[in-house]
Amino acid sequence: MIRGSEHRVVNVDMDSTLFDFEHPIKKELARLGIAYADPTLDFYISKRYSDPEIVELIESIHNAEGFFLSLPPIEGSIEAWHTMVELGYHPRINSKPLRSNSYCREEKLASIDYYLGPTTADEAYLGGNKEAEPGIALFDDRPGMGDGKTWKRIIYTQPWNAHEEDWRIESWQDPTLPVLLAACAARYDRLFARI
Repeated sequence: MIRGSEHRVVNVDMDSTLFDFEHPIKKELARLGIAYADPTLDFYISKRYSDPEIVELIESIHNAEGFFLSLPPIEGSIEAWHTMVELGYHPRINSKPLRSNSYCREEKLASIDYYLGPTTADEAYLGGNKEAEPGIALFDDRPGMGDGKTWKRIIYTQPWNAHEEDWRIESWQDPTLPVLLAACAARYDRLFARI
């Protein structure tokens, strides 16, 4: 294992962690007068509804061309990215593409390039095995995740993961961010001191 190159890498998920995945869906539901279902019910917004027409509508929205280009950054996420860089860390995108959306990968890379620059887009990991990617931490909102081979998972708080107990930040303005990153780096050092 090459320790030097990954020692300061901080993996960051995109959907509902860095970018607001539900924003365009909520906007369209509101436009149609459909109530936004309780987000604590399920990680997947479409699974919060029993009406097949609403499920189909939601799926058509997130599978449409332009969907991933329309996702706004979550408040403070871009600033927090730059803060991590200033603290000496190397943030990197680590995200699973939505297989049902054929435009997803290309549009995610375009959004990364637009908000974080071409170097960040070139370094992004968009694949199915987040756990194998190196680094000291992964910020992610998905419930039920464990730690990766090298990184400690830090929960990015959303209603669907509020019941989980583990290291977390409440928002990108959370003052514990530097402390958590330092703890992840120390954990990484302990983990690989034995190798």
